[in-house]
Amino acid sequence: MRQLVSLASKRQTLPILNTVLVRKGVAMATDLDGVIEHPVRDIKDGLYQSHGFADPGLRVKSTMSPQDFPDPFPLGDKLGEMEVDISTLQFVGKAMSSEETRYYLNGIAFFHDCMVATDGHRLNLAKIKAGTLSHKRFNEGIILPRFAIKQAIAAAKEKRLVRCRITLFEKGSQIVVGKYRISAKNIEGTYPDYKRVMPEITGETLKTRFIASQFEPIRDAVRTIMKQEDKTIPALTLYNGTAFFGDHRWPVVAKFRVNIGFNARYLPQVTSGELYYTNDTSPVRIINEKLGYESVLMPMRI
Repeated sequence: MRQLVSLASKRQTLPILNTVLVRKGVAMATDLDGVIEHPVRDIKDGLYQSHGFADPGLRVKSTMSPQDFPDPFPLGDKLGEMEVDISTLQFVGKAMSSEETRYYLNGIAFFHDCMVATDGHRLNLAKIKAGTLSHKRFNEGIILPRFAIKQAIAAAKEKRLVRCRITLFEKGSQIVVGKYRISAKNIEGTYPDYKRVMPEITGETLKTRFIASQFEPIRDAVRTIMKQEDKTIPALTLYNGTAFFGDHRWPVVAKFRVNIGFNARYLPQVTSGELYYTNDTSPVRIINEKLGYESVLMPMRI
C-alpha cells in the first residue's frame, strides 16, 4: 500500500487529506484531484492517520470524523477501456510536460488511434489498435493527468506488474494496476493537434538508424562535464556516427550528414528506430514499426 500511504502523507493544507479512510474492506486516500484505493484485510472501518498506516503496530485512528472525508468525484459516463503495457505508459509519459501555463500538456492524451504526450520539445506516441476507443470524444482526445500516470507506473513497480487496465470516462478516468485502483479527474481543455508537428516524410527526407539507449551513458557523462566545466547548455552535436560535446567524443550508430544539436537529456527518452530528418533546424521523426512507437524531437542551435 506504499502508493496509497505516500499520497495521504504529502503535505496538505487540509488535515483530512493526511488520513486514510477504510470502508468495507477498501482503504482510500485522496488529494481531491486523484484517489488511490487498495483492498485491506483485518482493518476495521474508520479514519486513520496516514503515518504508520501500513504497519499494524503503528496504525492509529484519526480524531477527525470519517464523515469529513471527501466524497469521490463523479467520473461520468464510460467512454472506453483498454489494456496497456506499463512499458508503453512509461515511454509515452516521458514526454509529459510539468509546466503550469500549458496545463493541458501535463498528461497523456488518448485518441482513436494513439496515445500521445508532448512538452513542446519532444513528443512520444504509441499506436492503439483500431476500434479500441471508438467513442466520438476520442476525436478531440481525452487527457489523463500526470498524477494518474505516475502513480500507475509506481504501483506497477511496487507490485512487479507489467500491464494495467485504463478505463476512460466523461469526467475522469481509472487505472487498475493489480489491486490498486487509481482515479483522477480528466484534464479539461483542448489538446494540440500533434499531427501538425510531425514532419512529413518525402523523397528528399534523409534517414539514419537511431538507438536511444546509446545516449544514456552519454547523457550522464554530459551532466558530469557540465558540472565540472560550469556549462549551462546541454547541447549534444551529432554528425556522421559521432556525438560531440565540447572536446569530448562518443561513437554512435546514428550517422547524420549535417551537424545537428539536441538536448542530451531528451535523446534517451525517445524511441529507437528509423530517424528521418531534412536539415539541422527542423524537427526529426523517429519511427519504431515493431512497437508502434513514434517520437518527434526538436533540435537545438549549436
